[in-house]
Amino acid sequence: MRRLVTSDVVLGKAIPFALCDERGRLLLRQGTVITSDALVERLVLRGAVIERLSDAGMPGANVPGEADEGSRSSSPAAAPPPRPADEQPVFDQVEGLALNLRHLFSTQARAPEQIDLPQRIRSLAVSLQAMCAKDVDSALAAPYVDHQTPYIVVHHLMGAVITEILAARKGLSPAERLPYVCAALTRDMGQLGIQSELEQTTGPLPESLAAAVRNHPAAGVELLKSAGVADGLWLDAVLAHHERLDGSGYPRRLAGGDVGLGARILAIADMYSAMARARPYRPKVFFPQAALRDMYQKKDSHLDGELIQLLIKEIGMLPPGVLVKLKCGEIAVLRKRTFKAEGATVYSVYDRNSMPMVDPVRRETQTPGFEIIGMVPFSQCKSATLLIKRLWMK
Repeated sequence: MRRLVTSDVVLGKAIPFALCDERGRLLLRQGTVITSDALVERLVLRGAVIERLSDAGMPGANVPGEADEGSRSSSPAAAPPPRPADEQPVFDQVEGLALNLRHLFSTQARAPEQIDLPQRIRSLAVSLQAMCAKDVDSALAAPYVDHQTPYIVVHHLMGAVITEILAARKGLSPAERLPYVCAALTRDMGQLGIQSELEQTTGPLPESLAAAVRNHPAAGVELLKSAGVADGLWLDAVLAHHERLDGSGYPRRLAGGDVGLGARILAIADMYSAMARARPYRPKVFFPQAALRDMYQKKDSHLDGELIQLLIKEIGMLPPGVLVKLKCGEIAVLRKRTFKAEGATVYSVYDRNSMPMVDPVRRETQTPGFEIIGMVPFSQCKSATLLIKRLWMK
């Protein structure tokens, strides 16, 4: 037996082995056809094990539900029930939610009549609330370190996590927060029709495309209404999430008290998630510290100052997933929210020779030589993506 690696799987072809989890529970039977790179990655991250095959081509004796080696029946044993979703690591659950959201956006674009959009979004929002309640560090980290899922999906997901965190910090109940989380998951759906054009544009947007971007909140509301969304809090938050307190926003140039709580929360969530990820027409990426500092400078003029301070208090200046350079030359990642660089616990993923480590190594930054001396962009660490993600998969 050994752990699965990505090269063991050829997409579109039956796997010549069974896959089990670390406890020996069957995940996939021999002969299963895998067609998704994302599924392969999730199996690798989960630590899937290639199970020994018997002469009959079935998994070995340590797979639950099968007879002992000496008395195994020739007929296939029934697979054990799948692992309940709430037993999976939250990081894994958030990645699954991203896949569902990506599929929903794709279906909405090509065949909207095939889905009940309000029901699907509410279901995803309730699941996300549960994930944040169980492990907010994993919920923050999963979209931050996801550089494979399309930007538009990760942007919505990260913004929804921030929205749930902020609304909870404001003292709203789960039911009161739900419309805002739904709004965060759909806030840029009015942009889906121009997303491919946006991603192919470098430099400043042509005026026609810029006008379409400015209109996307209104277009999104029309799309949601046509899909059956009637919740006023949900719709109002989507429509006004680009409004600014000084009246400089769009599409209606609302100001001050005319910008509701939902829109104020979504404005911060949207801006933070956008600054954390590069786009061809807006290539600059902000480290979280810089993004929060830039947003703080806009407090009370563009953005709600109280909400910005709540966000800083809740996620810290070094959120989960941030990569840092240590004085010894190693590159490490934050697994949990950290409010001060001094005394933080990090996990090194690259050694001082810039080689990925076999396993992350815990470091205490108050120890001489392991002090944090700077930030590292994720683009420089793609070769350690699986190693980094494994921190939240245990």
